[in-house]
Amino acid sequence: MWPQPLGTAAGALLSIVLLDTSIFAVDVGWRLAFGLGAILGLGILIIRRFVPESPRWLFIHGRDEEADALVADIGPRSSTPPRRPWPGA
Repeated sequence: MWPQPLGTAAGALLSIVLLDTSIFAVDVGWRLAFGLGAILGLGILIIRRFVPESPRWLFIHGRDEEADALVADIGPRSSTPPRRPWPGA
């Protein structure tokens, strides 16, 4: 919920600095802003390769065993106590 608005705000503030003609020349600032966006995009693509899909996505795409293994791996590391089963379940 918070990362996207914070990233957008940080990008807007950074663009104010990069496009300030008293800091960077007119023909340099926009190139720096454009290049920084490309670098951040590549960074996201690289990091994304190491982030697992959600169990819901895995179930929807027929990868049930992988989803069960992911949930089983997360469960023991969780600091939240297990929930009681539904009545009548």
